[in-house]
Amino acid sequence: MDLYLVGGAVRDQLLGTPVTEKDYVVVGESPESMIKLGFKQVGKDFPVFLHPETNEEYALARKERKTSVGYHGFEMEVATTITLEEDLLRRDLTINAIAQDASGKLIDPYGGQKDVQGKLLRHVSDAFVEDPLRVLRIARFQAYLPSFSIHPDTLQLMRTISQTPDELGSLPTERIWLEVYKAAKHPRFDLFWTTLKDCGALTAIGLQLSPTFADNIKTSQLDDIMRMLSAFWHQDDISGFLKLSPPSNIADSMKIIHDQKTVLLLDVLPPEVDVLAALKRLDPFRRLSRALTIINSMPNSANKPTWLKLCDTMNTLDISAVIQGSKPHERQNLIEQARLKAIHTVLNR
Repeated sequence: MDLYLVGGAVRDQLLGTPVTEKDYVVVGESPESMIKLGFKQVGKDFPVFLHPETNEEYALARKERKTSVGYHGFEMEVATTITLEEDLLRRDLTINAIAQDASGKLIDPYGGQKDVQGKLLRHVSDAFVEDPLRVLRIARFQAYLPSFSIHPDTLQLMRTISQTPDELGSLPTERIWLEVYKAAKHPRFDLFWTTLKDCGALTAIGLQLSPTFADNIKTSQLDDIMRMLSAFWHQDDISGFLKLSPPSNIADSMKIIHDQKTVLLLDVLPPEVDVLAALKRLDPFRRLSRALTIINSMPNSANKPTWLKLCDTMNTLDISAVIQGSKPHERQNLIEQARLKAIHTVLNR
């Protein structure tokens, strides 16, 4: 089998960073021959196969041709005559268009190694503009490789895509959110957003960021979910983000931050009854983990430890002891008074 390791695995080897997954390209084979060799095809129309033992992905060499506007406007050609160089030509960046054969030799027809050394994110060919998703991918790579810079010609192609009607607008909202989620795994998540802003992509996908949107994202100690949520403490309008169909736990957290940030970010804590109202929205009573994630994502504040303690206290309050021996119509008031008393104890400790 004429087999090559490609893409991120080769790139990350050159960068000296851990390789998390391996993708392979197979040249000179057909779907029928792959199945005969024991590989399992993934999908009917896509030439990707799973190795029978390792479960790693093996894709047949292919070419793509733009046939219409949008994310799905492609025609794929798969044939045993397609070369490795033709397959690499369809890729987004030169640093992702390097292959390695079984002996370890690198095949680099488009200068990817030079761009790794020069810390440059550069498109492979002008066919870059045919896939609108690449705008988001390059922004994500900027977050992943903050010491790299985007080649001016590549940035111009990103602007061209952003200005072309129905290109970025054609992307499924869940596909856009997936790129947001992946970018949030990188410490420089803020660069993802500034890159999209610089090329005009935000307007094309219906997002308008507040001026200080990215200010709180640079705290490298945050994990990916907290890093994602940290941006929304400075975002006035979250409607555009909610239209991207984020998972329900993220959407709910965004709404809570938007509703309660005025109270939670006060320099001086409000009266106890207002503290309880905010805690009811945070709901540490039933969802402590989510409440702590939200509070931990907030900008550094003298009151953050207090809010964390309040959440823990509300979660551990023994409600069964509070309502023991009471009548049903009395219980809600008893719980309310017990929570206010616990809040008072935390605030005056």
